[in-house]
Amino acid sequence: MRIVLIGPPGCDDSSWADRLAERFRSLSISVPDLVREAIAAGTPAGEQAREEQHGSGSVSDETMVDILLERIERTDAGNGFILHSWPRTLKQAELLDHGLHKAGKPLHGVIQLEVDLDIMLQRVTGRRVCTSCGYVHNVFTNPPSMDGQCDMCGGNLRHRADDREETFETRMRFFEQNTIPVIEYYRQTERLQRVHVVGDPDHVFGIIAGIASDMASQEPKVVVTQVEPKVTMRELEAKVFGGLGLDDTVPVDDADVLDAGDEDILPPPAEEAVTPAASEKPATAARQRTARKATAKKTAAAKKAVKKTTTNRKPASPATKKKAAAGKKKTAGKKKTTGRATKKTAKKTAVKKTAKKTAVKKTAAKKKRPVGKKSAKKTVTRKAAAKKVVKKAAAKKTAVKKKKAAKKTAKKQAGRKKAATRKKR
Repeated sequence: MRIVLIGPPGCDDSSWADRLAERFRSLSISVPDLVREAIAAGTPAGEQAREEQHGSGSVSDETMVDILLERIERTDAGNGFILHSWPRTLKQAELLDHGLHKAGKPLHGVIQLEVDLDIMLQRVTGRRVCTSCGYVHNVFTNPPSMDGQCDMCGGNLRHRADDREETFETRMRFFEQNTIPVIEYYRQTERLQRVHVVGDPDHVFGIIAGIASDMASQEPKVVVTQVEPKVTMRELEAKVFGGLGLDDTVPVDDADVLDAGDEDILPPPAEEAVTPAASEKPATAARQRTARKATAKKTAAAKKAVKKTTTNRKPASPATKKKAAAGKKKTAGKKKTTGRATKKTAKKTAVKKTAKKTAVKKTAAKKKRPVGKKSAKKTVTRKAAAKKVVKKAAAKKTAVKKKKAAKKTAKKQAGRKKAATRKKR
């Protein structure tokens, strides 16, 4: 069994692949994880990936396929593999077909996992992972009994960076731009079946397992693709500066794009699998290569034409040189005169601005000053009113103090009388 599970972020392809691998005793493979393992183990393809990572910061698609082919040649891969989270671009899909064809192990089929957008968003953004045991909660469908605490081991729950809404949007954009053409490629080569993975998990898994077993029982369809050889970094740079565009390479640590860690969190009803009709075949890599060569020839011809025009120009005569020098002097003189005029106008405007500012200040000062006898009377009355208010407030304070003092004395006298009566008794 050699099957690819493909779908958008939140389709839970990793957990479906694990269940299928357990059912059919095959391998559940994520190529980005394989790359990390190969680099750590120091395999030949892993060493190549390490060199590429140090050189350009990313591992080429060709090396990723080589690492996958290394892995499926081991003895524990006798029952095949279920591939998930990869391929994510059309070039990767073509390289995968090419490598598997050379190894004599073509794909049996591809299962597209379909999920509604709101459910995908809930699965991804609601996910909380335990830092101790790795158990996954979901705040929407499987919330913990205590906020931030795992129900299994009591460890702390973490909201990963690639589970936030912003990163989900970037992952969806990448899926729409790069992975949907991959789905179309598999559909046009008549190897794709779709499953709506919403509803009871066991029911959905039964549908997926049934499709996978049907695919494995049939003869795999061989798709031969012509693939370009590996390109060095210098050649890639030459392509970029030559206007041909850089081939896609995928970084190893692309957590924003990977769909790792999706768990079984499934609500509403499942739809039956649908086998779409085949349509026209996609453009092959050979056609793309010929188009690139044609554009390269055009750019080279344009550069040659520019060189010819520059070399075929006749040297200028002394008369034309004199005219050019005279023209330059005239333009320099005009620039000087215009510069002086602009300086004069700037000075005039500055003088006008300062005059306006002084006038505004004078008017403000005049407004603040009291004008005549009426203003003087007003100020006197205001002061008198203020004094009255102060006197009233002081009188109130003294009255309050007197009342408090009288109450205290009354209490003391009452206490003394009570004490005297007690002594008499």
